[in-house]
Amino acid sequence: MPENARKKGKLAVEGQNRIVYLAPDTIDYLYREGRETLIHSQGQKYSTKATLKEVSEKLQGWPFFRIHKSYIVNLQAVEELIPWVNGAYQLKIKGYQEELPVSRNFVKALREELEL
Repeated sequence: MPENARKKGKLAVEGQNRIVYLAPDTIDYLYREGRETLIHSQGQKYSTKATLKEVSEKLQGWPFFRIHKSYIVNLQAVEELIPWVNGAYQLKIKGYQEELPVSRNFVKALREELEL
């Protein structure tokens, strides 16, 4: 599939008795909790049975980055990177109160992606 064709599509999120189509640039972050992947988009939360890996593969070509084994963020939504304990960090996403965990393994690569 040509890259420009992928950029036109939307992520289909199959939930209970419905399919919601999300433009990737509206997705702020996603994470795995139990047997569900939760997707935060413009203040709304959507749930899908698809794995984090499956969803991240569909979002290839968009500015998403894994910050933890259970979290992927849209780099465009990142507001702050906050030092935490033992070399780990917390990440602040625009418009959200909660801070997301950043694994030590991903900090260096994340900073390289975020900084000019």
